[in-house]
Amino acid sequence: MRFLLTFVFVLCFSAPAQAGLVFYSSDFDIFRADEDGQNGTAIVTDVAARHLAYNPADDKLYWVSEFYTKIQRSNLDGTDVETLLDTGLSQPVGLAIDSVNGHIYFSDLGSDRISRINLDGTGRVDLITSGLSVPRGIALDVANGHFYWTDEGTDSIRRADLDGTNHVNIVTGLDASSLPIFL
Repeated sequence: MRFLLTFVFVLCFSAPAQAGLVFYSSDFDIFRADEDGQNGTAIVTDVAARHLAYNPADDKLYWVSEFYTKIQRSNLDGTDVETLLDTGLSQPVGLAIDSVNGHIYFSDLGSDRISRINLDGTGRVDLITSGLSVPRGIALDVANGHFYWTDEGTDSIRRADLDGTNHVNIVTGLDASSLPIFL
């Protein structure tokens, strides 16, 4: 049985070789289209991509699959799909690429933790394992040494150093329904 997911998330970028392309996920597939939305083509199928991220350092597209509990990547044309992590995940939803230091940061709302792996899927480090309640979106500020995430369970946006230390609330008292799922 195939479930219909209604997620539509867009990622745009202007890497020299890929200027003018838009990548997005819908239902179980990842699509690539011209910047005006024309010529949309499924490039990766049956992955249930929840969050897309582009890494200019290796010219790859990365995503988390909440449904299949995986972190995967492919070339920008959809070839060479690789599973980087498929164990120890419960419900991954957020993803951010640190191309400077070679890491992938991700949130797992099923286990209430934020972790990091190397770009090749090795070296998992659980950065924050307590005090979280439904962590979702994640964003990086590598230049200043921080990552940010939304925490739906505590109605807050929080920040920590890239190594997971010094986490603080940035914004509190928000209505969970107004929190961005993706930063």
